[in-house]
Amino acid sequence: TDSTPTIVWEQIAANYDYELIVRNSANVIVYSRLKASNLTLTSATVSPALVPGIYTASLTAFNKAGTAATPSTWRFVVEKLTVSGPVGGVNTPRPTIVWNHVDGTQSYTVQIIAVGSNATVLLQDITTASMTIPGQFTVPIDLGLGQYQVRVRATDAADLPGDWSAYASFQVRTAPVVIAPPVEVVTPRPVIAWTAVPGAATYSVELFNLTDNVLIQTVSGITATSWSSSTPLSLAKYRVIVRGFSASGFAGLPSAAYSFTLAVVPTVITPTGRLDDSTPTFAWNAVPGADLYQLVVSQDFGTFLEVYRQNTLTGTLHTLPDSLPLGRYTYTVRAINRPVSGSGQTSAYSSTSLVTTFSVVQPPVVTGPEATTFLTKPVITWTNPPLTGSNSISELLVYRKEGTASVLVLYRKNIVGTSFTMPINLQLGTYTVSVRTFSTVDPVTASDWSITKTFRVTVAPTLIGPSGRTGDATPTLTWKGVLGGQTYQLEIRSLSKNVLAYSATGLNALSFTVPNDLPIGRYSFRVQARSAFGELSDWSTTMEFQVVAAPIVTGPASSTFDTTPFFTWTDMTGVVGGVAAGATAYDFRLDIVLSSGTVQQGYRVANGLVNPEYTIPTALPIGLYRAVVRARNSDTNGDFSSVLEFYVGGRPVVNAIGTTTDTTPTFTWKAVDGASGYDIFIALNSSPTVAVIHQTGIGATSFTPSSVLAKGTYRVWIRAVNAANGQLSGPSLSESPSITFTIADASDVQQAEFTATYTLTSLPVELSDMSTESTISMLPSFVSGSAKALIVISAQTVDAEVKLESTDPVAANVSGQISETVAPQTDEVLSQWDQQKWWDSAATVVAPAEKAETPVSASVGFLGALLALAPRSLRRRRKDESST
Repeated sequence: TDSTPTIVWEQIAANYDYELIVRNSANVIVYSRLKASNLTLTSATVSPALVPGIYTASLTAFNKAGTAATPSTWRFVVEKLTVSGPVGGVNTPRPTIVWNHVDGTQSYTVQIIAVGSNATVLLQDITTASMTIPGQFTVPIDLGLGQYQVRVRATDAADLPGDWSAYASFQVRTAPVVIAPPVEVVTPRPVIAWTAVPGAATYSVELFNLTDNVLIQTVSGITATSWSSSTPLSLAKYRVIVRGFSASGFAGLPSAAYSFTLAVVPTVITPTGRLDDSTPTFAWNAVPGADLYQLVVSQDFGTFLEVYRQNTLTGTLHTLPDSLPLGRYTYTVRAINRPVSGSGQTSAYSSTSLVTTFSVVQPPVVTGPEATTFLTKPVITWTNPPLTGSNSISELLVYRKEGTASVLVLYRKNIVGTSFTMPINLQLGTYTVSVRTFSTVDPVTASDWSITKTFRVTVAPTLIGPSGRTGDATPTLTWKGVLGGQTYQLEIRSLSKNVLAYSATGLNALSFTVPNDLPIGRYSFRVQARSAFGELSDWSTTMEFQVVAAPIVTGPASSTFDTTPFFTWTDMTGVVGGVAAGATAYDFRLDIVLSSGTVQQGYRVANGLVNPEYTIPTALPIGLYRAVVRARNSDTNGDFSSVLEFYVGGRPVVNAIGTTTDTTPTFTWKAVDGASGYDIFIALNSSPTVAVIHQTGIGATSFTPSSVLAKGTYRVWIRAVNAANGQLSGPSLSESPSITFTIADASDVQQAEFTATYTLTSLPVELSDMSTESTISMLPSFVSGSAKALIVISAQTVDAEVKLESTDPVAANVSGQISETVAPQTDEVLSQWDQQKWWDSAATVVAPAEKAETPVSASVGFLGALLALAPRSLRRRRKDESST
């Protein structure tokens, strides 16, 4: 770009002189430098100035002899720099300077001068490498409003500057940029703001109402960069234009037209949150100047479908005419101002209100069970919210009230339909149930929980007994428990006297035994349950029973010499609820047992006795009797008492021994009323008339021989002595013996088969009536490991005939079989073999009176003979046993 360029070459030592010629593209020499002696320069500046174009420089070197070398050429182009931009007015304080780029330029210098002051406002060197586009440079500083000149100069790679370009003129007319208000404003006096323009001293603002086609205001001389109208604006669309001015009055370009709408956002009042109403009412605050309002309701799920729209609402309150299904929703409200005729504008809308969400969660209504139910598995029913459909799914909660606390009993979900039967038995108590339903269109939305419904489970206990007649004067009342029943209370009512007989509370069992005797009569009882928290069930249905308790009869012993015995029994009168009750009379009956074993009832009868006692008025013949008595009143006949059996005639009742290894067994019998003493006669079964032992004057009811008895089977007779006349009772030697027993070795007892005669007796009522020596085992001993023998015993026929004369002896043989198949024996003796109660299932035996008496002396010699014949092993074992 230098029109007088300097041509430079390299100095070579052999060269002595140079010649330089420059030609233009037409091969016309425009510059020459001929050789001269001692020319050692290495550069030359072309002059005069070259016009733009293509040039060729030719350089010839000469040595000292003047010989020319081959010329060297260099081609170069001379270009003129021309600023092409900016031109005219520019809307930016930092315009871009544009010129033609020249190849080989290392850097450019740009100079900008303010017209008027002729002051340089910018002088800057720019390297070509730093330029994004060579030949373009954006002014890095803001230029104020005004007129400017710019020129450019290039510097080549040899740091040689070129010629300056001619000045180019331009004007900076930067327009403000309106930045406020937003396109929708909610205040009637919005602030209009714009960007500052460099060099602007003042601004002007033009505000125009597009909706009403009216110029609102034009204001100039504004020194700030914002302005607000002094009068409120109405709902409309507006246009604003701002222009800047320099201090000298140079006007910038007007801003781009900026439009905004005064659109007060309607303030929503309701609905919000969760609504228990499927037809909600929408309300909002009025927008000044609004002619109409637009309401839009949409789903807030799925495809966000619009479900309701009203564009021409004239008020600020609106209720949906139809129900919405359960679900999530949004709604917006917009105010509308319709434009005046001829404005050419569409309606001006306010800003849409904030998107407000709400959910329709109208709860179901629980309709069942009733407030009180007698079902332990009640059915819960409810009605679903509108538009939920038959396939809607619900869930429920059931709580039990425990004092002030509530305990969750059941939570169940995914219930299809509008009813649910409790799958578990509910305890006695108070319960609450709540139900909620899920939307069929928005499954994640559940209704609110229903209003809690309270109900009571008051199932009454079920009575078990007693029912009907009971002989227990202190009966045990039983019933089935109630779930949740911690304690129970009961009432017993006397139906005979129509009074409360007994009541009890705080019972923690399912039975109750009446602590005091209830007099005979008719009764009913009922039971009520109470929970741990004081909840009461209904009373059970009543159950009737009749106490027919029998008196306990006392009288003569098992045998007596008294022929007019005296009887007493339990007093069966009593008091119920403060009223006399129980027996008003007694019926006494005496039965006789005939010799055939047949019981003849009503041998003596005394009905309607007032007092609990009775004496047989006339003498009874010798024989076996049974006495019973019962109590009664107007509506109840009590049970007869247990039989009191006794023998008139003084014959003792002897306790059985059976088979034993004891060679000095103890014989026991029951006491005889009126007896002064007893005789015992023992004989071998094979010689019943020959006494082995005959002992008289026995004052006790037991006897133990002082000498051992040999192995064998014996008969025993025992007679009582009448204290009144000294006479002996039966039996006689010709009658069946009182008992028959066998003494055997232990080894004999283990034989597979044996034959014996037994006469068994009843166990005394009190064990103390029997001496301890009488507990002789009837079981054979066994060896450990062997099978126990099964002894089959049949009771002897009872002879109760009241005959006194002698009869032929009757053998009462009872065969007992022991299983022949036994396990191999061992040497270990089975422990506790003697603990079997030998008197079990015994029957009473009564024998006739004995005719003759065998002298004691006769038995002595015979006893010695038996001892001599006894095996030595038996005597040794007996000795060993006595030593232990």
